[in-house]
Amino acid sequence: MGGWGALVHGAKDPRVGRIAVMAPFDLGIVKDFATVDDISRILVLKGFEESLEPLHGTTPEGLLSEIIENGDGWKLTGSAGALAGKKLLIIGASRDTTAPPELNIAPLVEALKAAGASHLATHELDSDHNFSDGRVRLTRVILDWLQNDI
Repeated sequence: MGGWGALVHGAKDPRVGRIAVMAPFDLGIVKDFATVDDISRILVLKGFEESLEPLHGTTPEGLLSEIIENGDGWKLTGSAGALAGKKLLIIGASRDTTAPPELNIAPLVEALKAAGASHLATHELDSDHNFSDGRVRLTRVILDWLQNDI
């Protein structure tokens, strides 16, 4: 959830001029899915059960409740206007089943372009959400972006 946090909070902070994110997960769209029906809610909770280990002090139910309460304001596309003036690097992973690029990155990139983003670099690497088999390629993409002031 680091990519989501960097984008949402970086959008609000005028001191932040550059943001690089890897496989961002759009928490805002989870609300849309989880509130469709009981089965969707159960699927979201099951997914959270399997991935909450790094998050201390919350439960799947607690996180989902927070997402439902704040979801509309947490959608990445809602931050596009504020992000458009920043230098952005967004890296996706083609085999990402946690944050599929077509659901989590493509709508954001479209919104950023519509908002006039002129310093936007995007890459999609052939890897999984954690870039388990692509960390050297990932590092090269980030270093190239940092060295070339786009």
